[in-house]
Amino acid sequence: MFLSSNHKRSKSLKRLTKTKISTPISTLPTQLNVPKKIIKALYDYRAQGPHELSFRKGDFFHVVGRENDTEWYEASNPATDTRGIVPVSYFQVIERTGSRPMSLSSSSTSSIEDHKQKRVYGVVMYDFTAERPDELSAQAGESIVIIAQSTKDWYVAKPISRLGGPGLIPVSFVQVRDAQTGQAVESVQLPPVEDWKKMTQLYEASSIPLGVIEQKKKDSVVFAQINSFILEGGQYWFVLYAKTARGMHRILYRLYDDFYDFQLHLLKTYPVEAGQGDRERILPYMPGPLKEVDDKVTAERQADLNRYCKELLDLPKYLSECDLVQNQLFGIHEGDIELDYDPRATRHSNEDHVKVKIIHKDDIFAIKMPVDSTLDHLRSKVFERIGFEVKMCYKDETTGKNVPLEGELDMEEAFVQAIQRGKLTIITN
Repeated sequence: MFLSSNHKRSKSLKRLTKTKISTPISTLPTQLNVPKKIIKALYDYRAQGPHELSFRKGDFFHVVGRENDTEWYEASNPATDTRGIVPVSYFQVIERTGSRPMSLSSSSTSSIEDHKQKRVYGVVMYDFTAERPDELSAQAGESIVIIAQSTKDWYVAKPISRLGGPGLIPVSFVQVRDAQTGQAVESVQLPPVEDWKKMTQLYEASSIPLGVIEQKKKDSVVFAQINSFILEGGQYWFVLYAKTARGMHRILYRLYDDFYDFQLHLLKTYPVEAGQGDRERILPYMPGPLKEVDDKVTAERQADLNRYCKELLDLPKYLSECDLVQNQLFGIHEGDIELDYDPRATRHSNEDHVKVKIIHKDDIFAIKMPVDSTLDHLRSKVFERIGFEVKMCYKDETTGKNVPLEGELDMEEAFVQAIQRGKLTIITN
């Protein structure tokens, strides 16, 4: 799947916002690196893909990559020497974050005189890269002045051998030493942040707010289906309906070339998942480019790309929720729409219901249901007719196959098809 050198890129590709994307898992290093974080599992978890790690509540891991990722850490289990990715939300950070520091404006009733003491300094044991503006980057072996204790997990410190204002550094990354003897000190009494501010007016003007900065969790598309296509300006545009995890609804407009460009980017970004290096391919396939395109070809592409979107969102979360998928393909671009209500529900009165044909053994009956019906509502209607609960499938009119109807996303997909074609066929088991 490579474009010829004289292939003209579509104008829609120019409007796509190229964003920073996650990188594939690096190979295992030949020597042990200092962990960027140490994390403890809060819950049990079973791996859902070949690159994920299973773990139990209480297990400890070393974070060796993707330490700034809000969704997935690249981690190693020091007990089993295994390496892979683990979900961030299942862990408590032990060394790096612990409890977040207080603001420099935090109040304290401690007496300043109580904390007057000989100068305290320390040596940084591991490289530390600041992730926030209130943190202090430092190299292993660098000497620092320890100014105050923000929390039990964080010092306020200042570099000695270079210019720079004070900042936060993890307690576990620093060895405290006596300024006169150079010997390691097991415990040290430091002033709290408020007292340090009063004692050190030199840094008052350049003090850094050390409060909590909340990271807004991204809203991810969890369902996407191409409702139709239109011919405009000599190009076929696919009209996608997408739903996010937070219940937002999107209408997206994409050319075939948008999918093609995305697929090339996806294969390049995740070569292992694409099947390189004797690994089984888990990334989905999409239809290849053609010189001549008409309504028939586009209708076939619609069916193929619908399957592609479904398989894409069924991938492990580190792939389905990565920036490349969520921003380039399913993100909001020029001309797209995002609503807090389902646009399919704003129809004329004669279009707010769909006909549902239900086949149970030799019995066939039909009912009408609102377009915003839930799966539980459908189950109750079927129960009313046959008197007991059954498993259900719906007929995919594009492929002719029966698809299990087990969750609300299946229901969403079934009713999108029903709205397009005016009917829905349910088969019970």
